[in-house]
Order: sequence, then C-alpha cells, then structure tokens
Amino acid sequence: MMKSTLLVVEDDAAILHLIDVTLTMNYYKVITARNGKDAAFRIRTEHPDVILLDLGLPDIDGFTLIKQIRTDIDTPIIVISARTEEQTIVNALDCGANDYMIKPFNVDELQARIRVALRVSKKTTTEENNFKNGPLTVDFNAKMVYINDQPIHLTPNEFQLLKILSHHVGKVLTYQVLLKSIFGYVNKCEMASLRVHMASLRKKLNYSEDDAHMDKKLIITHPRIGYQMQHLV
Repeated sequence: MMKSTLLVVEDDAAILHLIDVTLTMNYYKVITARNGKDAAFRIRTEHPDVILLDLGLPDIDGFTLIKQIRTDIDTPIIVISARTEEQTIVNALDCGANDYMIKPFNVDELQARIRVALRVSKKTTTEENNFKNGPLTVDFNAKMVYINDQPIHLTPNEFQLLKILSHHVGKVLTYQVLLKSIFGYVNKCEMASLRVHMASLRKKLNYSEDDAHMDKKLIITHPRIGYQMQHLV
C-alpha cells in the first residue's frame, strides 16, 4: 500500500520533530520544511498529499504562502498555529486553508483531520457533476437533490449554498465566502439572511441541531467563523 506524503512546514524544531516522529510511526511518509522557500521547493518536487503549515515562518507570512500555494494546486492545507484570534482563523481559511488547529494540539485529533483531508482530496473531479456524500446525492446539471434517494426541493440560494459546501467537503467555509457565493458581494447586513437560508437547507436535509452525534451531521457550524460539510461514508 502506497504511503500518503505529508509536508510539515514548521520552524520550531521541537514541534517539527514531534509531528515528524508521530506521523512516521503511523505509516505516513513525512517530509519537512523550516521556512517558506523550502516549503515551495518541497511542494514542487515531492507533490505532498496534505500540507501541515505553521503561520509564523521566518521568511514569509503564512497567509501569503497559502495564497501562493493556491495559485498552483488544491492540495489540502491544515494550519497548525498558536494564534487563537477569530480573525486570524478566518483569514487563513479565506486565503485557502482547509482546516485550522490551535497549538498545543491533540495528536489523535491531528491524525483524524489528516484522514478527512486525504479522503476529500481523493475524490476525483469527474465526480463533480454527480455528487454523493452519505445520504445526500446531488445532480448539478439537473439541479436535483436527493436524501436517501428521495427528491427534495431547494430554493436557488439554498442550492447555491449546498453546491459550494459540497465542492469543498471537509473545508470550513467562512461567512464571507458563503455570502459572496450567494449575493456576489460581502455585506454583513446579509448575515441574518444567510442564517435563514442555512437553517432552511439543514431542515430539508433532515439536519437536527439536537442530534448528539456531530460526526454524523452533513453540515456543522463553526461559531463566529462559518460552516463545514463533513465527509460521510
């Protein structure tokens, strides 16, 4: 079985060693970089399956590096940072990161997020016209949506929300990204409208806020940040 390749971009030697050893023991091929220049070289030559990225690099701002990576490839990026500010998390996600973890982090949780990123990245683009995720099936060409093979009717805005979420399974999409996808611009005055559309979409997808099993939900909320469609078997 071919090992998945993970690129760890981290300038702290102790943290880099911890991640390297832990993931290598769990049968990943781990490559490392201590700065943005080395990271760019590794990406070009090693073609990693997932990138784990610290924002505080010595030679380049992490946000800038994410943007540079996104101009060329869609490889999943998981940011691992000690920065806890909401705006920092939002900025990282808006720049193109798929996920964000705060240091100190739980190694088991990191591995779980890596597995999600790998599953999502292995979905081929040829499947995009007919999308399936757990009980959900979407025919984008016909604009038809099914839950457990039963058709459901969505409004145009609900369908647009579902479309962008399903095209980025596993990625946290910020309110700004979702607002722009619906209205074509970002206006925080439309936040109430966004929440109404999302609540209606969830209801039609048989989503329940009272469901105790978060790992079974199609769409989950990241308070004050945005929404995420989970990958379901």
